[in-house]
Amino acid sequence: DVRNCTTCHQDTLTDTVPQAGNWKEVPNRASCGSCHDWIDWDGSEGDPSLLHWGGFVFTGDDQCVDCHGPNADDFLNGDYKVENAHQIPEAIAARAFEYDVVAVTNTAVGQNPTVQIRVLNPNTGTAYDINDPAGPFQTASARLRVDIAWTNAEFGNLDPNDDLGRLPDAGAPFAPLSIDFKTGAVNVGNNVFEKSAAATDVIPSGVSGSGTAFLEGRPQVDLGDGLVSLAVAGNGLSFAITDDEPVDRRRVVNIDKCNDCHKNLSLHGDNRSGNTELCATCHNPNATDINQRVAGTECSDELGLDDESIDLKVMVHRIHAGNIGLCGYGNRAHDYTDVAYPGRLNNCEGCHFEDTFYPVDPAAVLATTIDAGPYDPDADPPLAVDRSTLTDDVAISPNTAVCSSCHTSDLARNHMVQNGGDFDAGKDDTGALISEGNETCQLCHGKGATADVAVMHGVGEFQFN
Repeated sequence: DVRNCTTCHQDTLTDTVPQAGNWKEVPNRASCGSCHDWIDWDGSEGDPSLLHWGGFVFTGDDQCVDCHGPNADDFLNGDYKVENAHQIPEAIAARAFEYDVVAVTNTAVGQNPTVQIRVLNPNTGTAYDINDPAGPFQTASARLRVDIAWTNAEFGNLDPNDDLGRLPDAGAPFAPLSIDFKTGAVNVGNNVFEKSAAATDVIPSGVSGSGTAFLEGRPQVDLGDGLVSLAVAGNGLSFAITDDEPVDRRRVVNIDKCNDCHKNLSLHGDNRSGNTELCATCHNPNATDINQRVAGTECSDELGLDDESIDLKVMVHRIHAGNIGLCGYGNRAHDYTDVAYPGRLNNCEGCHFEDTFYPVDPAAVLATTIDAGPYDPDADPPLAVDRSTLTDDVAISPNTAVCSSCHTSDLARNHMVQNGGDFDAGKDDTGALISEGNETCQLCHGKGATADVAVMHGVGEFQFN
């Protein structure tokens, strides 16, 4: 949003940037006119409708502070002070909502998970009645849902023994289980609401470790011009499947750093916001956009039937590197082939927590599926791919999948292959990598090694990490 002044102007940097507050303290025609470019400041256009509000002519900047400066509290209650006029009503309204997963039970193999949630108002310390017919979660387009993903070692939502027997028609294969809290949730007291997964949605056999339940969705409120959706950060709670105690999923991305640029990273119609772990439940290494590539649909007709990985770590690196436009993932509205990270791409800590960008154990992290299976145009239906199995997938070994998202040259590819990377790997029905290679990336690129990633990328040289 163009009103996000503080995305660039951070007043907390006054020691090193003494004029960091000028955006709100020194209004002037040049700065303001760069966005409000319709204003005829001096009346030279001869059209009264183009004059500054109120029909005023300005030939200097000295009067701007009277209405828009930091001390203009007496002019229309201070509503036209720069910092107030640029507030985003939806962002302010969203501060009245906070998601909380209270408890997750019945999470052993074969059980239907039961989840308790509440939606808090941090301003009042109270919880919303999500079943209130006049409330913010009962409008036609509101949404409140729990996504249950496994395992926390690496989200992949594996179903080794086909207990779920599901093949989603939308979204992507290997999606998390979902519980819709918009209907059928029971208030168990103090506006804590409980609901169980569908009878057929069980923790699959063959799964071990821990999982996570995430609460996501969008309340809708009327801010004066009709209902608007609000972006509220998703929240999760780990649960044990076979572990004695829940073991949390690793956290490698600092959402606050994402929001330095995005302000509030929110996608899919404001349903999923402010939580990259939530994103990874669907954007996992087993998933591609194959379900959007059905012959005869707009996506496939324009982009072809060759699916793309939607694994978050691969997808985000490729988009930020400018190596695939968002159009490559089925966005036909625009061709965003020039989307790229506006800072230095080698600054790993521009997104990552410290030291979370090193090579991983290739036996502990899933390989990235890049092709969900063979396509037969003569079959009926035309997309003859078994999207519920991994055994016919083509995959890239874990470290290679990430590094090749930015390092795309033939030389880089050959280097990865020579050191155990595999661009044509497979998976067994448990998601385990099938490869003739064995990635040895950490030997040279691990912390303290001869080609330490942080050293090679110059991470320590970036001032504001």
